[in-house]
Amino acid sequence: MTKSRYLKIANMPKFIVITSIYSRHKDLDKFNFRKDQNSKLHSILNKSTKSICLGLTQWYGKSKSIRIINYWNKIRLIKPKLNTDDLFSIGIQEGPILGKIKKELEMYAIDYPDTSIKEQRGYAVFLYNEELENERGPDYDDNLCRDFII
Repeated sequence: MTKSRYLKIANMPKFIVITSIYSRHKDLDKFNFRKDQNSKLHSILNKSTKSICLGLTQWYGKSKSIRIINYWNKIRLIKPKLNTDDLFSIGIQEGPILGKIKKELEMYAIDYPDTSIKEQRGYAVFLYNEELENERGPDYDDNLCRDFII
């Protein structure tokens, strides 16, 4: 193995980190640091490591860098107050709807970290009812029997 080939293999993780920083940087350039919600920042930085987040701070000014560091230290750690058993108690069954609601609930908790369990439960019920309506379609009628009553 030649020396140059060995160096390329040895430096591969560094290349991957730089590529990850660059791709996140492109996404963050579209992010409005003053107006966009934390959930949007979370969707950009979700799979990032600490070194990627620190690398990103090198491209931005103080206020934007503080928001990235705040994401790493606080925002990424926020989780919904409801667990899967709570969602089961609402009537949500295992499947793609459960996964979708859990993801939406996580984004809601990140954007509104001070919400209570009751508020998060209400949001989960709202999402579940919305999913049921989408599943049924616009022509669904709860009162199919009323046409047969004379």
